[in-house]
Amino acid sequence: MVYSQPHVYATIFTLSVLKACALDSYIAAVYEHSVILSEDTKIPVSPEDALMLMNKNMDVLEGAIKAAALQERLSCMARSNAIYVVANIGDKKPCNSSDPKCPSDGHYQYNTDVVFDSEGKLVARYHKYNLFVTETQFDYPKEPEFVTFNTSFGKFGIFTCADILFHDPAVVLVSKLQVDTVLFPTAWMNTLPLLSASQFHSAWAMGMGVNFLSANTRNSSLDMTGSGIYAPNGPRVFHYNTETENGHLLVAEINSHPRLSPTYPIAVNWSSYATSIKQFSPDDHDFSGVIYFDQFTFTELTKPEGNRTVCQKDLCCHLSYRMAEKQEDEVYVLGAFDGLHVVEGEYYLQICTLLKCKSRDLKTCGQPVATAHTSFDTFSLSGTFGTSYIFPEVLLTGVQLAPGEFQAFALDSYIAAVYEHSVILPDVTGSPVSSEDALTLMNKNMDVLEGAIKEAAQQGAHIIVTPEDGIYGWVFKRDTIFPYLEDIPDPQVNWIPCTDPERFAPAAVQERLSCMARNNSIYVVANIGDKKPCNSSDPKCPSNGHYQYNTNVVFDSEGKLVARYHKYNLFMSETQFDSPKEPEIVTFNTSFGKFGIFTCFDILFHDPAVTLVSKLHVDTVLFPTAWMNVLPHLTAIEFHSAWAMGMGVNFLAADTHNTSLAMTGSGIYAPDGPRAFHYNMETENGHLLVAELSSQPRLSPTYPSAINWSAYATSVKQFSPDDHNFSGVIFFDKFTFTELTKPEGNRTVCQKDLCCHLSYRMVEKQEDEVYVLGAFDGLHVVEGEYYLQICTLLKCKSTDLKTCGQPVATAHTRFEAFSLSGTFGTSYVFPEVLLSEVQLAPGEFQVLSDGRLISQSGASKPVLTVTLFGRWYEKDPP
Repeated sequence: MVYSQPHVYATIFTLSVLKACALDSYIAAVYEHSVILSEDTKIPVSPEDALMLMNKNMDVLEGAIKAAALQERLSCMARSNAIYVVANIGDKKPCNSSDPKCPSDGHYQYNTDVVFDSEGKLVARYHKYNLFVTETQFDYPKEPEFVTFNTSFGKFGIFTCADILFHDPAVVLVSKLQVDTVLFPTAWMNTLPLLSASQFHSAWAMGMGVNFLSANTRNSSLDMTGSGIYAPNGPRVFHYNTETENGHLLVAEINSHPRLSPTYPIAVNWSSYATSIKQFSPDDHDFSGVIYFDQFTFTELTKPEGNRTVCQKDLCCHLSYRMAEKQEDEVYVLGAFDGLHVVEGEYYLQICTLLKCKSRDLKTCGQPVATAHTSFDTFSLSGTFGTSYIFPEVLLTGVQLAPGEFQAFALDSYIAAVYEHSVILPDVTGSPVSSEDALTLMNKNMDVLEGAIKEAAQQGAHIIVTPEDGIYGWVFKRDTIFPYLEDIPDPQVNWIPCTDPERFAPAAVQERLSCMARNNSIYVVANIGDKKPCNSSDPKCPSNGHYQYNTNVVFDSEGKLVARYHKYNLFMSETQFDSPKEPEIVTFNTSFGKFGIFTCFDILFHDPAVTLVSKLHVDTVLFPTAWMNVLPHLTAIEFHSAWAMGMGVNFLAADTHNTSLAMTGSGIYAPDGPRAFHYNMETENGHLLVAELSSQPRLSPTYPSAINWSAYATSVKQFSPDDHNFSGVIFFDKFTFTELTKPEGNRTVCQKDLCCHLSYRMVEKQEDEVYVLGAFDGLHVVEGEYYLQICTLLKCKSTDLKTCGQPVATAHTRFEAFSLSGTFGTSYVFPEVLLSEVQLAPGEFQVLSDGRLISQSGASKPVLTVTLFGRWYEKDPP
């Protein structure tokens, strides 16, 4: 975290307004209102006098809305200005003596937020649950209300003022209900050094990863000011003013769905760094001080740069810093607090803070101070937190924020592992085995997987992927798979099977996988079977009363179930499983990037695979697979590495290993090439791969630039006539070929709208080897229906041209140079280079921005195929 500026350390009526700009973003406004107050009277005024005062305030608010009975007028403000209006008013609900809690005046009275849409319709009402100590005029609702509403520009949640300091409803709205934006009317009294409005509200937005529209009241006598429009990666606009009593309107554009943005912050493990280091300094000079009634432990920063540690109970705070301009009359301290705050409410805090003392007297450390003159060149603050809810604050002199001047660090890179598992298969039987026998077989496979997981963890891996069907195999019918299935809950249930196995029992497999993850502090990705009960009211309910799904699960390093994915595109032999009704788009965040997951055959279709990368911007795809290699274009390592490059994403592929079914080929792939891969048809052994990857590859300087796949090919004329073209078949698809009759040259072959251009130079042309250039532009219709456009340079099986396109695994002809391009109608093209003995060619080729796949300096081994594999999803059958 770096910055270079001086560092320091009630609801009446508030208003927010929203206006749609586009589906991907919108214009938000908040108005900080200097409220016209009623005369101080202990006697209720008449309804007419109350309305007169409220209308005076609404006159001001209506002016802000245009620049931006009571409910009627708010509704008309919204409708007349075609804008969503969020306001805070009072609600009364009649009750009677049959309710023992009914107040003596026969009414419950609630501090209430209301939302009117752009037609003036009331779309949300929220009764404040966590009342401030002075709000004796209002009642608490019986339960916290979780209020959300959907718009064309995102999903919104709402709560009020002191609610932000408690779990319900605030945290639930974001973490479970996944709102995009929180609306926050408040009457916030600033409390330095840690709880000024703009400071804490912007930190909450960042810590929770959500948009946050905060509208404060304006009253300098109560130190009420501080409104803002905050995004997860920092404030868009904010206002803090104690000099005047004027209201203030803020307007800014904000992302409608921040989690889908490529700039969305990745998850942070808040204690990761702090728990990995020793204390910087002894505690023999620590002293106590108070911040807002809480007793902190402090240590003074006596030098202009250094490393300090201060601890309280289980919390140790570490600081590395360098001051640029240390002022002699200013004192800074590092403080820690780990305890229960018990003043205006009871809530447990863990706080690490670097702050300026009010004077040189250490007794003033923690007292409010609003100005400073000492600049910091750098600082890095961390703590051994026991909670994942941390809100990062940086407050500068004059009580100003520091947008773009600091960040909460996550891991820039991580260690990934995949394990290619030689599955122990069950005996082939026509009838189901017992649940006990099924578990025995699965435990045998999990014994092997556990060994691989332990080894990966010992090598520092953060995550490991295991294969599809890796726990029980694939030789099943619908009834014989059933004993191997478990009911896998939605990850939102917040479950660690290792520590609470009975909660969703029976779940022996989930329990063991969870414990593997927890005991080795590693994310574990596995493929198992899920069963979901249904009944006759569902016309599609299978005859056995259960849907059965091919399912991926992910357990985090604590053993918590964080992701569940049901395979959507089943291979034709997977009759034991059902397809979910809709493709599931499953992602989860970690401190080392955003992850998506799908399975095997899914990779050939748009959903969920392409959506995860192009719309949800995942950094890494997790890919359990049971891939049967099909030469020349669909071997596992060849196609999976090409998909990673074509989509610009990290890709962790774990294949099953079974040579009789040509199952092998696992890898750890980055957008610029493979980091590690494995292909072995000689033995039946499993194999572990471990490699380092960038956590956010799009931010890497080596991230490939965008490619126009047809730019070059559409700019040149055909290299050669088509009078010597001939037809051949690759994996049931009829290609058009032309032979490379010379050791170097330029060739073109066309099929339908696709023309493929090749420039090449062979260095060792073998007389008994034939190479061709091929083109295919059409619908593949065998194991699935999907539209392909393919340009390929490949070796024929023999000198007989009829063998061109048949599988071949070895070659002896080397290419010194090649350049392959095509007039593709799709932007989804996957570049493949496969060398003799089915090996990849990392670093030996590149794709230019005009769509040419070219060799760097000649292939190190003889070439099997050089291919541009295009998928035209728009032409797939519905």
